[in-house]
Amino acid sequence: MVRARMQWFVLASLLMGASHAHEPIFHPIVRPATRPDFLPHPIYDNWVPYRAEYNRPRPIVGKMVYHIEPTSQEAHAWHRAKHNREYARHAGWVVPRYYFPKPWEVLPTGPRPDPSAEPTPDPVP
Repeated sequence: MVRARMQWFVLASLLMGASHAHEPIFHPIVRPATRPDFLPHPIYDNWVPYRAEYNRPRPIVGKMVYHIEPTSQEAHAWHRAKHNREYARHAGWVVPRYYFPKPWEVLPTGPRPDPSAEPTPDPVP
């Protein structure tokens, strides 16, 4: 009985010492170049995420995000898609269209005026 307790104590102290070390004792260091590539790239690169396929979050996740943080981008995208009935009809890729000019098209943007080209005022005598 005492021997079993001593073995557990020694094992626990080794594991505690290993957790405080900079490098683990029981696991060798695996460098990225030595890791084997079991799955070829066409298998795991062929899957397209829902957000990239439909340009909106999933319905349940979007609703949860809308209730947790309504000002986030996901919540706004879910709210727009919900009101446009994009979840009900299982619509595909939806790109919102805007029928008004963009701010950079309306505002008179351009380079700043060159201060050296402006005439300098005469000094007051």
